[in-house]
Amino acid sequence: MIDLKGRTLLPGFIDVHGHFTSRAGLIQAIDLFPEPYGTVNSITDLQNTIRNSIIKNKIPDNQPVIGNGYDDAIMTEHRHPTKDELDAISTTNPIIIIHTSGHASVANSAMLKLLNLSDSSKDPEGGHLGRDKNGKLNGKLEENASFMALLTITEKMKTGDSKAQAMNNLVKAQEEWLSYGQTTICDGRTMGESVDLLEQAAVKGLFKADVVYFPDYEYFKKI
Repeated sequence: MIDLKGRTLLPGFIDVHGHFTSRAGLIQAIDLFPEPYGTVNSITDLQNTIRNSIIKNKIPDNQPVIGNGYDDAIMTEHRHPTKDELDAISTTNPIIIIHTSGHASVANSAMLKLLNLSDSSKDPEGGHLGRDKNGKLNGKLEENASFMALLTITEKMKTGDSKAQAMNNLVKAQEEWLSYGQTTICDGRTMGESVDLLEQAAVKGLFKADVVYFPDYEYFKKI
């Protein structure tokens, strides 16, 4: 018998649409969420948050910087930031910021160069490169253009201890799901090395929850 002392016991919740490995990969990203989850309510807030993070964490020149969670619908300007506005933060650090939906991002000039994207680049299949009225890249990457960019960045940032860090981040992400009572975790559109990461975590017995993943068909069809 367990005395709940007035509290309520519920069955474990099932996450039917989540992105477990994506969350794990972004745990160390700069938090760009607006109120009520964060404090980035304008493009100026966004610029200051990234700039202060670079200074606080002593991020060296040329090291890629990733921010996550900005929301154009809530920020006072009601639009996406531009490449030029991210260039105002740094022209040496490649910067990419991910929209709260996860389906778009914005890159500065240094990041576009790192990704080998130029004004003459064509839209990838299933994706779109944003452009200004003159046809020049404005930094916005949509759908597959954004997904492929993040996979490329992850590969370029890989270091000797990346796998250990990735596993630690996965365990931390699991604790977030569990803290909300979710005992079945979904990882939709799993791609890249995330499948191996999930399988290794399962073999090592690191999962307290049930994890269901759905490999991205288009990605794995090509390899």
